[in-house]
Amino acid sequence: MTRSSRNSINSCTLSESRSAVGEQQSSEAHPEVHRRWAGKEGPRQFFVDIPTNDFWSLAAPDMKETLIGLDCPEYFQDDLNRVPTGTSTMDRDMQGPLARALKLTSIDGDLDLNFQNSSAVWHDAPTASPKLSPDVVVWKGDEWSEHWAMSRAFVEVNHGDEADPCPDGSGNLWASNLGIWNRIREYATVALNLQPRCFLLTASIFGSNARIFRWDRSMLMASSVFNYKKEPKPLYQFLYCVSQYADGGRDPSISYPLETLDEELLKDRYEQAKKAGLVPEFQPVIIWHYPDDESVLLQVPGQTPKDPTEVYLTMGPPLFGSGDLFGRGTRVWLATLADGSSPDFVVIKDTWRDANRVAEGEIYQSIEGIPGVARLGRAVDLDRGEHPDVHATIAKAINPKFSTPQYLERTHCRSIILSIGRPLYLFRSTLELTEAIRSALGGL
Repeated sequence: MTRSSRNSINSCTLSESRSAVGEQQSSEAHPEVHRRWAGKEGPRQFFVDIPTNDFWSLAAPDMKETLIGLDCPEYFQDDLNRVPTGTSTMDRDMQGPLARALKLTSIDGDLDLNFQNSSAVWHDAPTASPKLSPDVVVWKGDEWSEHWAMSRAFVEVNHGDEADPCPDGSGNLWASNLGIWNRIREYATVALNLQPRCFLLTASIFGSNARIFRWDRSMLMASSVFNYKKEPKPLYQFLYCVSQYADGGRDPSISYPLETLDEELLKDRYEQAKKAGLVPEFQPVIIWHYPDDESVLLQVPGQTPKDPTEVYLTMGPPLFGSGDLFGRGTRVWLATLADGSSPDFVVIKDTWRDANRVAEGEIYQSIEGIPGVARLGRAVDLDRGEHPDVHATIAKAINPKFSTPQYLERTHCRSIILSIGRPLYLFRSTLELTEAIRSALGGL
């Protein structure tokens, strides 16, 4: 088991990373485009070549005994052996047979997963978006979206055994396979940023071999390489975990789609927010979407465990979202209480803060009352509730394996900010913005 740090790469806005994923084509985008979207926030954190049983003990601690004790269906290995491999095989030759082999694992109803060969271009994608999508995406039950990144997981397919980005298990990426690695990392960046997730599970196929990956805001953990035709169990464990553990990594404190009453409240409050200049003209993140499609219900626990949890309804998609893969992963929404009991709007700020630094709420408390500083309702860490493991990054479990911590531990934090300013991009001119800043400074 080794660790590798990678050089930082250019970041992008959330709108860029989201719009970049509309039309699907597995490998057509230029490598520099992939590097741009894959994000930056310090060195890339890579913990690689973890034996599969150890991998699942870390990735799904509440389910490790179940995953390790799973019996892999015999037919699964037979179906995987029908996936063509070899020097004359192309990626596209493998994609359909692999998707069919994976789909048959749900035929008995236990996993209830659906698999889509997503390597072809979708015609309903945003016309301005570059062609980008992984080869196979995984849904559960009747889940569906116009966008692949709303799926639970993805599987990327490469026809050669030598396509593994770090085939020697050292954690050092081979330059010859850097384009493949950039592509995989870009897909993960898009999937983590398009919808709120605590972690993401993915798999990559390299000819007859495979690896399982787990991504979060601190780091990437990769399993050891295995021959899925001779040893199919790790791939079956991956599917079982995606189906049964922690809702596939999605943030359990956020829910959607909205119910009828929520939609009625949104329609009324969203118009108020527009008239007040608090939200921009709606631009769908996913084509054909409306504000109610991209609004969510956010849970914000009370200041203490004894205080009740409040639920907020967001006014459309985030006003801001980080485009980075690792780091704070900040999202900012305009929201109101979902029960309609208050006419006021608040700002909800969602971040993965450095667990070793002073909490944001404590900082606000220390400067409370200073003119010009935003008023904080409360800031709470989400790892104290029902799902403590998913609201803390996996670095917390991995760092004890080293004599000194190797990875930055992050905790999921959510804040209610009572002061609402006008977004800078809504000012109509530089003069108007300058006058607003001058007035604000004059009040200090």
